[in-house]
Amino acid sequence: MNSTKSVRSRPPTAITDETDHATTKNNKFLGILNKRYIKSVHGILHGILSLKALVLGNLVFADRVLLGTDFTKGTTIEALFHRSNFLSSFITLVFFWNHVQNWRLGSSTMEERELTPQILKRFNQGRGVVTMLLFSLFPLVCTYGSQATLDSQLVATSMAATFLVGSAGVYNLVKHYSRVMWIVYGLTPMMLGLSLLAHNGSIASFLVTYPLAIDWYQKEASFVVSCVQMGFLLYYLYSRNKVTQTTVNTICKTYHVGLTLVYLFRVELDLWVEWNYSPNATAVTTVPGPMVAKVMLLTLALSAKIVPLVFGKLLVVTVSKIESLLHENLTSSWSIEGIQSSVAHAAQPHPTVRASTAVARNTTTCAIVTVGTTEATTQRRRQRSSVTERILA
Repeated sequence: MNSTKSVRSRPPTAITDETDHATTKNNKFLGILNKRYIKSVHGILHGILSLKALVLGNLVFADRVLLGTDFTKGTTIEALFHRSNFLSSFITLVFFWNHVQNWRLGSSTMEERELTPQILKRFNQGRGVVTMLLFSLFPLVCTYGSQATLDSQLVATSMAATFLVGSAGVYNLVKHYSRVMWIVYGLTPMMLGLSLLAHNGSIASFLVTYPLAIDWYQKEASFVVSCVQMGFLLYYLYSRNKVTQTTVNTICKTYHVGLTLVYLFRVELDLWVEWNYSPNATAVTTVPGPMVAKVMLLTLALSAKIVPLVFGKLLVVTVSKIESLLHENLTSSWSIEGIQSSVAHAAQPHPTVRASTAVARNTTTCAIVTVGTTEATTQRRRQRSSVTERILA
């Protein structure tokens, strides 16, 4: 008879109790509220604010960049735009920094571009978190800062240092992905910081000396934030199986390339106005030199990325159209069905040939009949002549 042994679970020890207590404590925010609920609330808030920043950013872009207005009546919309963008980016920084997207969608794979999830994660942290904070910080200070804050040189110097450190942080995060992208996402805050240091004054006096500096900064902020927020929105929808990869790639190419071309046109126009603006025959600088130099570098960087893409796409479409036309013509002329029908048609006798053959046959028959008739008539005549000669003799 088989004997069975009773298996007893080990009694809880002090070690397991301490481990469970530590795990429970780590799951609590400040030891009070479960972090999961906090992340859920902040996740919903982040989604709402990001979508709001995307919509308002497109409105600001359409008015400042596309139409070229000063947007003086839309300061409230601009303030809401930067506030939404800053808060959503701050939530990502505090609660979702380690959960930033580490993958990409594109025609080429990550292995082909020698990219790793860590490189993509750092790149998205740089452009999607730090850059967004920097682009909204200065407009928010100019909008909500008190007069004492705007008149303080210490505040201006602190802002300049923040922009320099933040820009260096963006470079450190995106350098392994592409150093050229740092010109798009990180160079403008650095040039603004250098401009504030070179001015050696308060933010208020800086805005008076360079009245178009904030306008240029707002234009680029609406461009960068709109592009980044749209990309993250589409990637989020793809991760939830709401859209396909083809849809994401098509929208991104159309949206981002379209915004880039419009922004390049506006930047070049502003640069031309800056260089040719002299109301009293005296050169008046409305934008600091570092920001002008940055615009020129940005133009070169975006042109190197976008212009070959646009002309390459046009060339591909043109070549494809020509190839399709040639293929259709060659297929209709040299298809297997066409060749078979031509051979079958050639194998059949032509109606004209049939008629000629029939006529020739009839002519030959008539000739034979005629020859036979002529010989019989000649023989009869000979017989008649012989009979006539006998009678006369």
